[in-house]
Amino acid sequence: MGAAGVPAKDSPMWSRESLPPAGWKSYGATRTIVAMMPAILMTAFTVGLTLILLLDLAFGTRKKAERAQSESTWSDAARALGLQMEHRKRFLRSDSPVLSGKLGAMTVTVTEERPGGPSQPGLVRIVVEVPDLPSELTVGRENLTTPLMKVVTGNDVQTGHPWFDREILIHGGEGEILAILDETTRRQLLRFVTARGGAVGKGRLVLDIGQVIPSTQLLVSSVQEVLELARRLSLAGRSVPGLLRRNAVEDSIADFRRRCLQTLLGAYAGSDDAREACRALAAPEAKGVPAELRFLAAKGLGEEGWERMAALAAARDAEEEVRARGVDHLVACVPAGRLPGLLDRLLEVGCPGVETRAVRALGKLGHAPSFQRLVAAGRRAAPATAAAIAEALAAVGGPAAEAPLLEFLKSADVEVQIAAAGSLGRIGSVHAVEPLLACAPAGAWFAQTSRLRQAAQSAVAAIQSRLAGAEAGRLSVAESGGESGSLALAPEAGAISFAERTVEGREAAAMRDAQPESAGEESGPDTTAESEGRKKGNEPIARRVS
Repeated sequence: MGAAGVPAKDSPMWSRESLPPAGWKSYGATRTIVAMMPAILMTAFTVGLTLILLLDLAFGTRKKAERAQSESTWSDAARALGLQMEHRKRFLRSDSPVLSGKLGAMTVTVTEERPGGPSQPGLVRIVVEVPDLPSELTVGRENLTTPLMKVVTGNDVQTGHPWFDREILIHGGEGEILAILDETTRRQLLRFVTARGGAVGKGRLVLDIGQVIPSTQLLVSSVQEVLELARRLSLAGRSVPGLLRRNAVEDSIADFRRRCLQTLLGAYAGSDDAREACRALAAPEAKGVPAELRFLAAKGLGEEGWERMAALAAARDAEEEVRARGVDHLVACVPAGRLPGLLDRLLEVGCPGVETRAVRALGKLGHAPSFQRLVAAGRRAAPATAAAIAEALAAVGGPAAEAPLLEFLKSADVEVQIAAAGSLGRIGSVHAVEPLLACAPAGAWFAQTSRLRQAAQSAVAAIQSRLAGAEAGRLSVAESGGESGSLALAPEAGAISFAERTVEGREAAAMRDAQPESAGEESGPDTTAESEGRKKGNEPIARRVS
């Protein structure tokens, strides 16, 4: 027996006679396989090595073909672009082509990169260095981390173009950015950043193409695309005010135009470009210019823009808020000598806000020549404007305004009546007393009617106080002859007096005073001015006034 109880090789146990027939056959096959194993292994090794060599040859041939194709592609692109082609040495890898050169003031470099390592897919990186980019210009894409970035870097420049501002994160000098971002540049920059994954910063534009061996056409067109955008972003040979003027006048986005004009009027106020932009935008023949732009342009022209501001305030196609701001600007800036001529044309423009502001300004100026225009406008004006006209007539027309104010007192709008009553209190005569007392009878309890009654009573009191020596309770109405309705002073408080306005009336009064009391009684009720006054219905008015 051998070790561990295994029979020795020459033991009788391994003899043919000691094994059954099936066992002997298995034993023989095993010995045959063992004997052939070296040959089998050698054959497998030979076949494997042959396959490896064949695969290496195949891959080598393919790589050689790819290198040849890449070489041809890059050399053709270099000739098409006017760049120099070189090869960059790389450790344990084949050399990579590099295109470089200067095109005008810009330096162009095109390289093959493998940022993820030798085994990762490669890309072609196009870098264009532009020495005349706006200072500190950086452009990227808005993403989820943008709000956090803005906490550190500050808010980016807003152009006023909604979809551009929503997608693009841009920093730098606002004036220079607005100047270079015309409509075509915004469209190209948006595609460059969002669709192509490009970026702008540190004075250069960078674009990565996710193919190691792009076609010549793709390589050339990509480089040309970056170059075109770089030229548009460059300020070389271009004036910032001139670019702002072009954008303010020609762009299709109203808010972007407004921002350009505001920057032009702020940073470059007084320049020829600012004035030309304002003239073009505020011109009467300009079509499709938003009202806000017209307002800013007319304002930026100073004295030259007063007539255009008045035209904007009268323009029915402009927003009411902008038109009203135009009137406010005129009132604040135009000298008093020229202002009424501009405001008169705004009295009937179909915009209550404009008309009311113009009326109030004329009232403050007390411009008498506008009196008839105000009266005519008041007959057709909306209630708010009519109320303003009623307030202004007292300052503009003086005593002559009493008659139209009495017409306003009959208006169906209580606010107009209240305004008319207030003006009559300032300039009215005794002619206004009865209409004032009749417009709001005592006992009315509605709030507006109560305000009207208070305004009427205050007006009557003011009329009384203007008469020399007319104390409370001594106001009366003169007889209806000659100057009917004039105020007179009663002999004592609470009494009624009827003033005679003719020489004959004064002589009759003197004779009546000289007669005895009995004679006066005999004269009858129809011989005295008082009786005459009663016949004409003046006594109730006098009592109500006192």
